[in-house]
Amino acid sequence: MNSIFRSSHNYIKLLFILISLFIIGLIIGNPELVIFGISEQSLLATVFGLYLIFEFSWLYVDYRQHKKPLLVVDPDVQYSIFHHIKQVTLPTMQYRWSSILLKKKQSPPK
Repeated sequence: MNSIFRSSHNYIKLLFILISLFIIGLIIGNPELVIFGISEQSLLATVFGLYLIFEFSWLYVDYRQHKKPLLVVDPDVQYSIFHHIKQVTLPTMQYRWSSILLKKKQSPPK
């Protein structure tokens, strides 16, 4: 379940990025264009807002998945979402970004 959830999360993030790039391309191509009575700027803001809602929903589900085994051991455990962000989310993001940046900095030996 967890791996399916994470892979679908990545696909949905990619979809949001592609839609946003498409809308940005429309804005650059013709800033006065209106689609279905909605300007591209409003459409882009809507897509960005939906993306934020999606990310916060994913964060909450991840938080609940991490809290579930703790509640089995101790039903009175104090594990807030802010603690989860500080102890799980931010270190995971830092690890993933550092591995991406280190791969680009390292050059093969000559």
